[in-house]
Amino acid sequence: MGPFATDVLVEILLRLPPNSRRRSRLVCRRWRHLVDKRTTTDLRSRAQTLLVAAGAALVLGDDVGRSPRKVLASAEGRNLSVVGTCNGLICLCDDGKPPGAVALANPATGERLVLPPLPCGADIIIARDNPAWHSPYSFAHHQTTGRYAVVHVPCCFNRVYEFHTLQVFTLGEAAWRDVRTPWIRGAAVGCHLDIGVVSVDGATYWVAEATDEIISFDLGDERVTPVKPLPMQVGAGAGAGWSRRRLTEVHGRLGMAIFCRSCNEERTKVWLLGSARGEQMWALHYAVEIDVGIRRWLTHHLLMPHFRHGEHVLCVNDRDLVVYLPTTSPDGVLEIDDKDLGAVIERKCYVHKAFAHVETKEPLSIYKLW
Repeated sequence: MGPFATDVLVEILLRLPPNSRRRSRLVCRRWRHLVDKRTTTDLRSRAQTLLVAAGAALVLGDDVGRSPRKVLASAEGRNLSVVGTCNGLICLCDDGKPPGAVALANPATGERLVLPPLPCGADIIIARDNPAWHSPYSFAHHQTTGRYAVVHVPCCFNRVYEFHTLQVFTLGEAAWRDVRTPWIRGAAVGCHLDIGVVSVDGATYWVAEATDEIISFDLGDERVTPVKPLPMQVGAGAGAGWSRRRLTEVHGRLGMAIFCRSCNEERTKVWLLGSARGEQMWALHYAVEIDVGIRRWLTHHLLMPHFRHGEHVLCVNDRDLVVYLPTTSPDGVLEIDDKDLGAVIERKCYVHKAFAHVETKEPLSIYKLW
C-alpha cells in the first residue's frame, strides 16, 4: 500500500464514529498503527495523570518538574467529584443531588453530557443528609466493543440508603439497565465502599462487604464473578497499629493497596492481579516504608486509585504533592524507603485522587439518545 493509499485510508478512518474507529484497530497490525498514530484519538501516546483537588481537576504531564495545569473547575457551591476517566473522557458526579447526578466531560473540547438520573426509591430522593453519592459509581471502557459504561454497584449508605441491584448506563443507549447480581458464597455482593470501586481493562471491581471477596463485573458478557483472593491475610504484621485497604489500578492491571501503621513505621504494599497458564494470581509489586518518627506530623500515602505516573510514584501528605522514583529490590519489588524524601511537585494543592488520562477530540454529542 503506497503513501497515497495510506492517506486515503486515514481519511476514511477519521470519518468513522469513535467506537467504530476503535474496533477497526482489530482488523490488522497496520490498521491498529494508523488508528493509534494518525487519527484524533490516540489511546497510547501522551499518557498523563488527572489529579483531583478540592473543586478542580489538574493534569500532570510527562515532565514531573512542571506544575500541573487546571483543566476543570466546579462552580462555587457545587459538590462535584471525579468518578473516573476513560480515553480522555471524565466522569463527574454531583454529590449535592441524590443519588448523585452524573455527567461526562471532555476538557479538550469543552463538551459536557449530562446522563439521565439513576432510577431509585423515593426515600433517596428526599434524603436530607449528603453522603458521598459518587462512591458506588465507576466509569469503564470495553476495548473490544468500544463501549463506554457508567456502573453503579450495589451498596448501602450508612445502613439507611440501600441499592440492591447493579445498574449500568451504556453510552449510546437511552436509559439505565439493571444487571442480575447472583449471591456469592451464600451472601449478597453489596460493595464495601471504603475500599473503593475501580474499572480496569473492561471490568469493574469492588469488595463485597458481607464476604470480603473481590467481585468482578465484566462489561463484555455482563457476568458477576468472584476474583481469586489475595494470598495473605490483610493487615497481618501490623502489630498494635491499624491497617486499611484500597483497590487501585497500575498500568492497566487491578491492584490492592494495603496500608499498615504502627507506632514506629508506616508501610504500604501493593499487590497486582495477573494470570499464568489461564489462572489468576497475585504478586507483590510495590513496597513503601516511612519512618513515623521522622514524619510524625504528616499523613503520607500513595495517591489512589492511580499512583503510578510513568516511572514515578505519586504520593500526598497533608498539603503537598510528592513524586518518588522507586528502586528495584533483588526480588523485583519496587521500593521506596524512609530515607527518600521525594521531590515536591506542588505545594498546598490538597490533591486527594488521581486517574490515568489522555487528551482526545472525541465528541460526546453522538452518544445522546434521550
